[in-house]
Amino acid sequence: TEVRDYVVAHQSWMQDYHYRTFSCDLNCAKPEAGIYLECVQGLGVTPQETIFIDDRPNNVAGAAKVGLRAILHTSEAETKQAVAALLE
Repeated sequence: TEVRDYVVAHQSWMQDYHYRTFSCDLNCAKPEAGIYLECVQGLGVTPQETIFIDDRPNNVAGAAKVGLRAILHTSEAETKQAVAALLE
């Protein structure tokens, strides 16, 4: 919680987000299902309406397992192409 509090207090860009999910508040972390489900619930969307991007295969697999449209980030160009394909 100390790290979360510091980041929220000292990183002005954090204020741009209307909902934030912190693993320290939930006592779980990626790739556990609970972290993804809490996030989509807090955002008021369904997993199927969500695109999750991460560079760690186990986190991408965890997101996909609960229904998020998950993309493994390997390069900017490939990620942009994958996002565009999902949005078509």
